[in-house]
Amino acid sequence: MSGFETIVRLIEQNADDVILKDQLKMTAIDSVKIGSYAFSAVSFFASKNNQHAVNRLLALGASINYAARGAALGGHRQYAEELIGRGAYIDWVAGGAALGGHREYVEESIRRGADINTVALGAAQGGHLEYVEELLGRGADINLVARGAAQGGHLQNDEQKLRFLAFFDTRVIDKLVSELSKSNGPANIQDTLLKRAKKMSQLMREHSLDFEQALVKAERAHLGTMDILYRLRIKDEVSINAAQSFPVLNADVWYKILSYNTGLTENQLIGTGVLLGANPCGPSESVAGPSSPQPESCS
Repeated sequence: MSGFETIVRLIEQNADDVILKDQLKMTAIDSVKIGSYAFSAVSFFASKNNQHAVNRLLALGASINYAARGAALGGHRQYAEELIGRGAYIDWVAGGAALGGHREYVEESIRRGADINTVALGAAQGGHLEYVEELLGRGADINLVARGAAQGGHLQNDEQKLRFLAFFDTRVIDKLVSELSKSNGPANIQDTLLKRAKKMSQLMREHSLDFEQALVKAERAHLGTMDILYRLRIKDEVSINAAQSFPVLNADVWYKILSYNTGLTENQLIGTGVLLGANPCGPSESVAGPSSPQPESCS
């Protein structure tokens, strides 16, 4: 039996149980999880343009707004418009279209009166950050952007949080972190991560870098002098004493010193792992989080 048939049977068999009936109309077919946006059955089928299934659920009392949202999410514009004609609100259509990344349809919906905040929520849920940034500039509520990013499953670990925050300028980052802190949940941002996000944002904007390029550049900026020696396997006493004396010496200076001492160019040094390579014996911390524990061979 399909998921759809299971839901319909349960609704029909429990027609007198109002609470259960409402839950079944709104519950996802598969297990509910972060990133599923509490997908209702009728939204799911509308997103697949399965109009027969949608009509059966609507007849059982499912929300036409959820159906319209699903149709817009799936890019079924004609069907979404039909559902608007049958009573669905345009805000639901705009939110679904924003979630699905259908920007042209979203903008048309805004011109027809859709709420820009509903659009910002959907765009953040879908991870469409360029559009989110534009909507913030047009006055969208940053609280809904923070909420949408969390609901969309884009803030589940430090790497995701870093990618999300670094996309925006530092003023927006501070506002987003302030909103996320109110949730007192896994979307909270620690101070160390906040500083990294701001550094990444600065690098991306000042040097026109994408996230990965900025990550490399930021890692280089965070390398301590002992990290560099570990990565080059340099163990002579003079170098180690110097590194311990100047633990935060600018990495660029060390590249010049090491280039002189080793006869290697900076690109050759990078090739040895100073910049991009693994650090199996070093205590460094990457931009996105702590490195792996040292292997026994490094002790």
